[in-house]
Amino acid sequence: MALLAAALATAALHAQGAVGAEEAVTAALANDESLKQAAISLAAKRRAVELAWSDLLPSLSVGAGLAGSKALPANLLTDGLSAKGSLSAALSLSPAMRDARGLDELAYEAQLLSYEAARGGVELSARKAVYAILLDQEKLKNAEASVARSEAGLRQTEAKYKAGLAPELDLLTAQVSLGTSKPAVDACRTALEADLDSLRSLMGLKPDEAIEAKGSLELAEATLDALLAEAAAAGKESSAVALARKSLETAKASKAYAERSSFLPSLSLSLAAVPSIALESGASPSLSGSASAMLSFPVGNLLKGSSARQGIAAAQDAIDLAAGSLRSAQETSRLAMKAAERSVASCRRSLATQSLTVDLASRAYDATKTAYDKGYATLEALENAEDKLESAKLSALSKSYELILAALSLEYEAGLPLDTMGRK
Repeated sequence: MALLAAALATAALHAQGAVGAEEAVTAALANDESLKQAAISLAAKRRAVELAWSDLLPSLSVGAGLAGSKALPANLLTDGLSAKGSLSAALSLSPAMRDARGLDELAYEAQLLSYEAARGGVELSARKAVYAILLDQEKLKNAEASVARSEAGLRQTEAKYKAGLAPELDLLTAQVSLGTSKPAVDACRTALEADLDSLRSLMGLKPDEAIEAKGSLELAEATLDALLAEAAAAGKESSAVALARKSLETAKASKAYAERSSFLPSLSLSLAAVPSIALESGASPSLSGSASAMLSFPVGNLLKGSSARQGIAAAQDAIDLAAGSLRSAQETSRLAMKAAERSVASCRRSLATQSLTVDLASRAYDATKTAYDKGYATLEALENAEDKLESAKLSALSKSYELILAALSLEYEAGLPLDTMGRK
């Protein structure tokens, strides 16, 4: 189903060239090479768990051959020869076998956590890439509009200069204004192409694939309030903390396995059967066999300086290190959560302030437009007011973009789905 969804998303993308956050995530999850490798490792760990019961299977061997001991001369085809077969089975049982299967299960669970963390990282990167492109596209539009206004202003100034209604200084000023606005277009286009290349790479597209981002750079206040409430009540561990906790469980299980395999007895069972028949005429078949059960105890492991003792001490060291790593991961996650919450709050305040700036610039533009329509303001004044308004809107979009990144970081740290933008 996941592959089908990826194929449909890719087909839709080729059809229209517009990429939203969800399409980018679907394609990135389906095409990311590191994620594919993580899936292979996960399948291998799962297979090891599913086949863990094979430790209870006995080792079997079958053999067949000819044997003879009669002195020559003799009929080499039959005299003194006998056909023999062999069948043997052996099984070794130990209390540590259960711990070994537990280690396989822990290895699978740790790999599953790693895989989910990798998926989350890929999704986070894809969403950030789309929103970065949305901002780049707006910056490019703003820069191109600024060039268009500068060109219109230059044409008007040239006309006035030729008619003797404007001094040469005004003409030079208009020329400089146009010249300084053009590099901004190149810079915006370069930044946009770089981010588009990154998104193409994430989605597994061709380098020359024509795409653009679709979506919005706005977040509803109610959505943000809901996100903050969810993050505060989530109580879910971050992927780093979950992995550190699983490492501690694995270290403890490894020590238990080392202790059981070193100090508890093991039981060895064996069974052998040897059927044979002489090749001489009239000979009857015979069967011999043996069975044994042996309980062995590793006495040498009880010695203080034994390798088993050293291995157990090393296992305890691993437990202590894993416990320290868990505490460190918990503290790092706690600080990251607090930082993400503060970042969201700070970005909200900055966006609110910038919204007031947009409102002020809009009022100033409306007033200048009214004055221009009545002949009380020049076209240059109207264009300046429009430049300030567009600049304020672009700054507000930049603050909104920063807020989106902060919200994504908060969701990621809190272990929540990365879908705030989809819950407007």
